[in-house]
Amino acid sequence: MTISSQKTGQKKILQINKYLYPDRGGIENVSEQLSRISKNWKKFTNICFAKSGSKYLKRKDILRFDSFELFSQPISLKYFFYILKNAKNYDQIILHYPNVVGAFALLLAKTNAKIYLYWHSDIVKQNILLKMIANAIERLLIKKSCKVIFATSAHKKYSNQNFDSIDTSIVPFTILNEDIATATYNKRLTRVKANETVEMLFIGRLVEYKGLRVLIDVMQNISSKYRLSIVGNGPLSSYIRKKIENMENVSLHKNISDEELEIYFTESDLLVLPSINKSEMFGIVQIESFARGLPVISSNITGSGVGLVNKNEVSGLHCTPNDHASLENCINSIDNAHEKFPITSIRKYYEENFSTKKYNDSILEVFNDS
Repeated sequence: MTISSQKTGQKKILQINKYLYPDRGGIENVSEQLSRISKNWKKFTNICFAKSGSKYLKRKDILRFDSFELFSQPISLKYFFYILKNAKNYDQIILHYPNVVGAFALLLAKTNAKIYLYWHSDIVKQNILLKMIANAIERLLIKKSCKVIFATSAHKKYSNQNFDSIDTSIVPFTILNEDIATATYNKRLTRVKANETVEMLFIGRLVEYKGLRVLIDVMQNISSKYRLSIVGNGPLSSYIRKKIENMENVSLHKNISDEELEIYFTESDLLVLPSINKSEMFGIVQIESFARGLPVISSNITGSGVGLVNKNEVSGLHCTPNDHASLENCINSIDNAHEKFPITSIRKYYEENFSTKKYNDSILEVFNDS
């Protein structure tokens, strides 16, 4: 069902983000998608932090505030006081959380706006005192909100907070580049494999929780017909480069263009996301892959929505987090991915669950019904 813009067309909306496109990440994708459907509203304003040294194209709908980082949280007094001063001028406010600065400013602001709390994850990596402060802010913010939005049921079920006393909605994420994904999907439909190799792909930040140490260990012992392309950058870059320097079946690719990324999607047989803990709550790269017809091997992490996004034996396979044997077994059993998980079936799974139209209709319904 397509939601009429009759109601939303009268609203003035403020979206409070940490960062926004072209900065990359799952939360940034969601924020940008809401910006792209903002024609349904009378006025839509984004505020976000600007990373030091980064250059951004100017956009009328975005106010960026220079910031510095403290305990992994961007800080900007101008950002804080913008919310404090201007929150009263909006009918609806969308706050993407975690964002302690934005949350604290919104708690102090005097406003009659309906507040929508978009809950992406709990705050995980902080010391005890900071967690206690964040926990108190979260409880007050939940009480002040009219609705909390989650990407999966796991985001709600396994949170440290209790949402029983507030209205909630579950709206799975979508992707920003569906037209590009569709073009790549069509290329994959006519792709002819030149050999018997199984081309695997990892895309993401090169950080500990992504499980890359386990994945590379597995690649050292597995059949040479399996080849892995690692696409990304991050703190583990040096470790990976050194670890794979004598491995012919693993390659590392940093700072590639969007066009180059589509080539990797086109030539790959499956995506691997072997994350080891619930710092990975959704794994938006999974639906990027589904949109292009690629099945996924991902970890079934307790307390995370990753395993809900990738449906075992339907869109791919689940492995046990941080378990070498389990990951290797999955790779071996997905050998004939084109037979077990046909490209058309994976694309259909995407269209039924994560398409841009489905997301737009669902999220507009959330705002209209409140």
